[in-house]
Amino acid sequence: MQYPMVRTFLAPLAAATLLAACGGGVVFIDDDFEDSFSSGRTGSVDVVSPQAPRLSGTYATSDVLLTRTYRFAPVGAIPPTCRFRFADLKLEGRDAYLSGEIRYRVNSTEVVTSFLAINGLEYRLDDSAAVVVNHDLHRIRFQGATLETKGTPTETITVTGYIPYRMEDLPRGC
Repeated sequence: MQYPMVRTFLAPLAAATLLAACGGGVVFIDDDFEDSFSSGRTGSVDVVSPQAPRLSGTYATSDVLLTRTYRFAPVGAIPPTCRFRFADLKLEGRDAYLSGEIRYRVNSTEVVTSFLAINGLEYRLDDSAAVVVNHDLHRIRFQGATLETKGTPTETITVTGYIPYRMEDLPRGC
């Protein structure tokens, strides 16, 4: 007798659990974001880039492109997070754009990871008190947060300002 449920559901779930438990990686059931769309919300951040002064300045828009906020509950010991992506903050007077992804803990003001990209160059910051969620204003606040690139040499940017997130259809705890 064959058990199709074992092959199609339980076996992959067991493998994913073992992989995550053994430190072999994190498995997300659905890590796909929809396309960003017009939010009608304002976002503004000041960026200081010691290695690339041409990228320093104020990135702002009165219409941040946003995805909906998703709640991810990975298999394993990693706590669930709320995540969203944003785009289209333009550097005043130059042809540079800021986009990114924010991941914050469910039922918390703690931001787990911030990814910011300027014209495709990605900067990252993990677990910092310099980036917090303001649930009352539905936005992420950067307070002199220093983000780094991966690779050699490492480049840094320091960011102060805010990025909004969608108020509509927020998952529970986000």
